[in-house]
Amino acid sequence: MKLVPALLLLLVAALFVAACGDDDDSSSVATETPNLFPSQAGPQQQPDPAQAVDATLAEPVDGVIEVTLAEILFSPNNLHVPLDDAVTIRLTNDDPATHTMRVAGIDGRYDTEDDAVVPMIGPGAVEELTFAGAAAGVYTFRCDLHPGSMGGVIVVD
Repeated sequence: MKLVPALLLLLVAALFVAACGDDDDSSSVATETPNLFPSQAGPQQQPDPAQAVDATLAEPVDGVIEVTLAEILFSPNNLHVPLDDAVTIRLTNDDPATHTMRVAGIDGRYDTEDDAVVPMIGPGAVEELTFAGAAAGVYTFRCDLHPGSMGGVIVVD
C-alpha cells in the first residue's frame, strides 16, 4: 500500500517537470525571434569597423565632410553628423583600386534595405553620399570590396 502514494507522487513530479519544459521551449522561441521593427530611438548594435577609428571626429564644413580613400583606408573615418541635419560625405578615391561606401542602417546590419550606399568609386573619382542624422547613435560603414580593411563610424548627436 505504501508503494501507491510513492508512485502517485512520482507521476505528479514527472508531469510537473514536463509542463515546465514546455514553458521553457516557448520562451526560448520568443527570445530568438528577430526584432523586425527596431527602435527608432537609435541604431541597433552595429558591426565593428574593420579599420582602427581615428581619435578625433571629422566635423562638416559648410555641410560637407571630405573623406579620402587611399592605401585601402578611409581618411578620416570618424565622422560627425549633427542630429536632424543632412551632411554630404564627399569621397575622393586616390587609390588605383575601386571602392564603395556602405553605411549599416538603423537595423545594425549590412546589405539590408536601410543601408546608405555609394556603389562604385573608381580610381580618381569623386562621389558623394548625403547622410541625414535622424536618430542619435553610432553607425558603422565599410567598403564592400575591402570589408576586412576599410571602415569607420558616423557619430550622430
